[in-house]
This record gives sequence, structure tokens and C-alpha cells, in this order.
Amino acid sequence: MKFSYLAAIFVLIFLFTKSNAQPKWTAGDKYFLNQGNPQFLNGINYVPSYNWVLMLDKWDEKQVDADIKKFSEMGIKCVRFIPLWHLTQPQPNKLDETIMKRIGIMLDLGLKYGVSFQLAPITGWMTGGAFLPDWAMGNIFTDKKIIDGEKFLAFEFAKRFGSHPALQSLDFGNGINTLVGAMKLKVTSKEIDDWMATIYKAFKDGNKDCLVTNGIGAGWDERFHIEAISKSADYMAVQCFPKAQGLLPYDSQMGLRSLYSCNFLVEWAAMVGKPVLVQEIGISTNAMASFQCYAYLQINFISSWAEGAAGYFWWGSHNIPEDYIIVTPALRPEFSTNRMKKGLMIGDKGMGVLSEDNKITPFGKAYAESSKWIDKLGIGWDDKLPLCYIIVPHTTNFHEAMLQFITPFIIAKQAHFNVKISWEDKPIPTNADCVIIPGFSLSQLGKDNIGTYLTNGGSVYQSFYNDFATNIKLSDTVVTLPKQVLYTNSREGDLFGRNSFTLYDVAYKKFSSDKTTKLANYTDVKISPSTFQEAYVKTSIGKGNYYFLSTNMEESVRNSFNPWDKDESYKVYAALKPESKIYMENKFIELFHKMRADQEILVLINHDDRFQDAIIYSNDDITLADYFTNNDKQNGTMINYRMKPYEVKVLKINR
Repeated sequence: MKFSYLAAIFVLIFLFTKSNAQPKWTAGDKYFLNQGNPQFLNGINYVPSYNWVLMLDKWDEKQVDADIKKFSEMGIKCVRFIPLWHLTQPQPNKLDETIMKRIGIMLDLGLKYGVSFQLAPITGWMTGGAFLPDWAMGNIFTDKKIIDGEKFLAFEFAKRFGSHPALQSLDFGNGINTLVGAMKLKVTSKEIDDWMATIYKAFKDGNKDCLVTNGIGAGWDERFHIEAISKSADYMAVQCFPKAQGLLPYDSQMGLRSLYSCNFLVEWAAMVGKPVLVQEIGISTNAMASFQCYAYLQINFISSWAEGAAGYFWWGSHNIPEDYIIVTPALRPEFSTNRMKKGLMIGDKGMGVLSEDNKITPFGKAYAESSKWIDKLGIGWDDKLPLCYIIVPHTTNFHEAMLQFITPFIIAKQAHFNVKISWEDKPIPTNADCVIIPGFSLSQLGKDNIGTYLTNGGSVYQSFYNDFATNIKLSDTVVTLPKQVLYTNSREGDLFGRNSFTLYDVAYKKFSSDKTTKLANYTDVKISPSTFQEAYVKTSIGKGNYYFLSTNMEESVRNSFNPWDKDESYKVYAALKPESKIYMENKFIELFHKMRADQEILVLINHDDRFQDAIIYSNDDITLADYFTNNDKQNGTMINYRMKPYEVKVLKINR
């Protein structure tokens, strides 16, 4: 009997050891896997309200316990915590054991409350400030002694915490790429590539099963770009701040470019074929009204899920006291922003889902409710909207690419496509319903790839540059559209209703004589009736159809501030859409149509500050109802939902 009892104990120990030998978190094709089960990961960047991220130095375990407990109550599943580099590693080959013990306590508390952690150890940049240990005051990407210290830190974090059941992953460090410009470091793309590979290997040497990412956004320059990052990361982590990305000169904080920028980032990073986490996104309450705070977070949260992101992390957890000043000898004013030179920060104030005393803010209310929605919706949904690929040059300059291509991305969204992005030198996926080449001429490889797609029966649109049908004749099909397709924001003019039209600043027109003329400052262009007929044509190439617009419409829209009220360029793209069983007409409402097994849903997101009517058309008689409450049922082949400003709806479809 005793032997049987001991044998049973040994079997249990063996099974426990075997089950725990497998890593808890892994990365799938699209989502994170928690013990093999895919899930959408919602999280928060931990910005403690007391002593900011210097809290590791001025420790209050009861407060940390209360914070993590509150995160759990709000439905937050993962916390990204950013220990400042100088606190953890005072010497290149020595860690501060007191600080490391406190990080371990945080993980233990996470396990207690069912909250996982991401840790970002090589953090020398935070909220506009450079924080560096004395021994790392050099070129952190090329100096061998400094790199040896970084390798030691990465190895030790992975070794000590990599198997902790509350660790979700390790991140290189917060905003590490920013130090290149801030410190005026001379470093090449290859040196950065080699450095990332070295640090990634150090993490994996510490724990081969630990997930690693490089949370520096989608890639902001030629040194840190998504292809280089993806080689040294198990998943992609994007960071969305429209102001920092240069979008506010074109739209407001709640304008379409701002509200679609997160979608664009997700699709841009998805080009490397790894899961994409929205790791940072946030805005201050100082920039908008209370209802806009709620709307901004919810729109981006639900839309990121629907776009196919692997998770969504808000920045940050807590509001910081307005009078808080950062005091630490590790702050390097010579490398910091002007306000941070004096320890004054802007970024973390007014962005929290929680107040200084752990009360839920408008951001927090939106977060808690949105996370409940996502938990109920789950994952595994297939997109049913027509699939459109925006083709872009193969560039490492993400900043300029975003400014140029987010406009056609939005126009395609307004036409209610399922929108993806693809480099021109990649073959077009066979499931693409159409391809859009917005205002640039293809490379030879791009012409070959898209030419093959056309020949095999694809639909391709190109503006201004004509790479496929230079001998277009009047006998080719003229694409007719409703009048008043294209407007300026100050002077009206239509492209398809009369013999003149008005373009935006620095827009272009290509005439039938192949003469290219640059136009500036709202110039009226007179064109003859015969030339007018060639403005937008459709011609057959192989088994496919090629649509050519002789005006660079996308560049025209880009160069105007908030043109969306009067601009109807989406109708140009809509001409390429195949017939679908369900469709909608309202350019301000983002639409997702999804199916999972026998379930079918529509996600409607009003991107406007006014009431909008979502008129949903169906070839068959359908019943729509709120997915979560089963209320607000409507039936028919044409159903109208009046949506409130910035409202989000999820509707289930019954046939």
C-alpha cells in the first residue's frame, strides 16, 4: 500500500514536471498561444502613479499588490513593465539583487492575480528622457564592452524570469532606437542588425523557450525596420502615436488618419508574417473631451482586434500627479527632450486607465468594457469583405511610407474592403479581389508580379502612372461614377461632371498626350471633352481588368487637411469591388464582416463626431441583433442603424 502511494506521488511529480517543461507562452502564425490555446492578449503598460517607473528604487509592495489586483479586476491579462536600466544593472557584470528581487515579487503577484508580464530590461529611454548607467555612456550599439554588459543583462533576465509562469515575454527595451538620434550615435544598418541578433541570442541563451520581441514600433528608419526587427523577434510589437508619426498636420486627434493609423501599423508589420501586438497606444485627457477619451480607446481596441492584431496594450496604467518631477542622477539631460532636462514630463500625465488613487478613469471605463467584448467575441473569425491589397514600394523608410500610403488605405476602408498592404516585389496572393497601386510607378519586379496577377484574371487599379496599358483608346470602357467624386476642402470641383476640375495643393494630372504637368495651389485645369473621357478607364489585360485614373487622386487628398467631409474618392476604388451578399454605404463607418463556424457578425465603427446612418444591404432576408444583448433586432434586405458619434456596434447575423 505504501509502495503504491509513493508510486502515485512519483507519477504526479513526473506529469507535473513534464507539463511544466513546455513553455506557457508561444507564438502562433497570428496569435499568442497560452499553453497551446490561441488568444487575443489585452494588456497595459504599467506606469505607477507613485514614483513613476522609479518605483523599483522606492518600493511599496502593498501599492504594487493593489495595482495588479486592480488590473485583474478590469480584465487586463498582461502588464508590460519597464525597469530602468540603471536600476537593474549598476555594473556591466553585476545586477542589483534587491531590484531583481522586487521584479520577481511583481511576477509572483501577477501569478497570484492571473496577470502575465512583459519585461523590457535594456531601457535607456523613457518618455523623452535618457536614463543610462554610467558604464553605458557610449555607443550602446557598437561598443564591445557595453554590448557585453547588455548581453549579460539579457541573459540574466531570461535565465531568472524566463520560466516564471507569470512571464509572457521579454522585450529588448523601451524606445531603444530613439537613443540613436538623441545621443547622435554613428551606426550603420548592418551594425544595428548585428546588434539585434546578438541581444536576441543572449535572451535565448538564457532561456530558449522564452518569447522575445523588440518593442520599438513598426520600424521608424532605415536602421530599425520591420524586416530587420523580425529576424530578432518572435513577434512584432507596434506603437501608435499619431502626433509622433506626423499625422496631425493632416487631420485632428480624432480625424480619420489618426483613427486608422493603428490599423495601418498592424497591416504594415503583418507583412513579415508574424503575430502583431499593438504594444503602445495612448493619448492624454488634456487633448480631448471625456466622451472622446472613451471613444478613442474603444475604437482603436475593437478595430485592432477586428484588423487581426494579436493583442492591444494601452499606455499607460495610471495618471501621474501634475506636480511630479523626476529626480535621479541617471537622467541624462544632454540626451533628453527640453522638458525632460528638468525632470518635467508631459506624456504620462492624463493617459491612465486609473487615477492616482486607483479609481477608473474614462479611459479605464472604455478599456474594461472593450475587454469584456473581446473576451466574449474570442478569435478564429474569418474576414468576408472583398480583399484589397495596397501595393507599396519596398522601402525601409516607414515614416514617409505611412504619410504617403495611409491615405489610399483609408480610401479603401471607406469603400469597405478588407485592406492589406504588400510590397510590390512580392507575388500577389491568389485570394486578392483587387490590387491598388496608388500614385507611383512600379519597379520591373513589381510589374512582373502584378502583370502575372492581371494575366491570371486579377483586377488592378493605378493612378497617374500607367504601367500596363499605355495604348489606352477611347474605345476602352470608360468607368462612370457619380458626380462630385473629388473635392478640395475650400473650393468645390468635380472630376466627372464637367470640363474642369479642381485639385488639391501640389496635385498632378496626366494628359492624353503623355505630357505630365505639375499643378499647385488649387489650379483649375481645363480639359477637352475627348481628354475628359480618358480620365478613368477600364481595359482588359489577359483574363484580368486594369483600371487607370489619369489623376494622382491619392496625392491630392493627402495634401489637404481633413478633406473627408467633401471628398468621395472611395467611389473610384469601389468600382473594383466584386459583388458581395452583404454591403454597406457610408464612408465614415468602418465595416468588418466576419464568420466563424455557423456564426456571422458585422462590426460597425463610426469614425465621425456626428450621427451616421449605416444602411446595410443584403441579397437575402436577414435578421440583425446586438451581439451581446440580442436586443435591437431588425429584419429585411435593407436595414438602417443610426449610429451615435464614435459609436461601435457588433451585430450578429441570422439568415
